[in-house]
Amino acid sequence: MKTKPRQKVAYLTVKFVLGLATLVIGLICASVVMFQINGSSFAAPNRYVLGLISFIAVVSGTMLLNDAWVLMGVLKGRYELPTYDSIVKAYQALYSVYLSKSKSKDKTEEEDED
Repeated sequence: MKTKPRQKVAYLTVKFVLGLATLVIGLICASVVMFQINGSSFAAPNRYVLGLISFIAVVSGTMLLNDAWVLMGVLKGRYELPTYDSIVKAYQALYSVYLSKSKSKDKTEEEDED
């Protein structure tokens, strides 16, 4: 069952907003750790945990934004996704090249033995 284009756009909007929010939270956490904005509640282990969380948030937010950006391009027709048939044809072409090289290798080995 195909989804309606409106549902795809709403999905991409949610993905974009979620990625942007995650990226901003990660950058805020990273600035807290980097510039040592400390209160009495931050102990040394808490800084390491906050640094790790900020790193994970920045990476995952960036990945979400990249996914939304690429999928928007796919919906607009800038990129084409490979179909199953094109993947099978490419695999068959590679396999036929492999077979022809292996046959020619066998023939050269037989000629060397003679």
